[in-house]
Amino acid sequence: AAYQESQGPSAADFAAFQASWQPKSESIRQIAAELRLGADSFVFFDDNPAEREEVRLALPDVLVVDVPPDPADYTLALAETGAFDSLRRTDEDLLRTQQYRVESERREAEQGFTDMGAYLQHLQMKATVVPIDETRLPRVSQLVGKTNQFNLTTRRHSSEQLQAMIAIPGTIAFAVSLSDRFGDYGLIAVLIGVRESPDVLRIDTWLMSCRVIGRTVEAFVLNTLVDRARGQGYQGLLGEYIQTKKNNLVADLYDRLGFEDQDTCRWYLALDEALSAETHVVG
Repeated sequence: AAYQESQGPSAADFAAFQASWQPKSESIRQIAAELRLGADSFVFFDDNPAEREEVRLALPDVLVVDVPPDPADYTLALAETGAFDSLRRTDEDLLRTQQYRVESERREAEQGFTDMGAYLQHLQMKATVVPIDETRLPRVSQLVGKTNQFNLTTRRHSSEQLQAMIAIPGTIAFAVSLSDRFGDYGLIAVLIGVRESPDVLRIDTWLMSCRVIGRTVEAFVLNTLVDRARGQGYQGLLGEYIQTKKNNLVADLYDRLGFEDQDTCRWYLALDEALSAETHVVG
């Protein structure tokens, strides 16, 4: 075992691999598509300044590291970016490479389907709704702090703020983990609704990992929220969309889910008229 470890990393240690003469930015795009990640999830490290500049110009969301001339300083240069800092490692962090590898398998399987609905049914997705308790708070805080694409308000609540919000009477808060026939996605969605008035629940935070975009998980989350809001006596849901440079993906989410447009950033759903949203995810 010691001899094998001395040989360095193996192919199994890599979630994706690109080797070609194409621009490095295009390789990053292909890896991002394969792993269902945004460009802001990538750190680019290359000792060729021309390659670094090409990626900077083509993909401004990618963190490009200024590589020092002495290889002995490489590790320090990476550490000083802060990109790999973490206050606490979560279970999802420990499984990250495995999860990305499994995502590649899902993408390969998708190529065999011409109908997206049939593919989603093939995945056999199963969701588990869990409370945001002390054990899950680190992962929830991590998602709140870094999720950009599927994030309706992009409010960056701290762990302390999350705990305080959840403790307020009338708040509805839960997280969702997901698995399918290929493996476990881990905890991938967070929703926190707060009392706007005695009859209305306002959705303060709704976000999901980009790895499950397009899998109808959002419909499952909404159905869960509607059931819980009705159970607590609410008459309506108030959704907010605060536009950022990165969350245009969800600009029309509330419209697609049957909410009525109230103004430029607020949407309302009457619970007595709400229909179950169609989803390929089972609970």
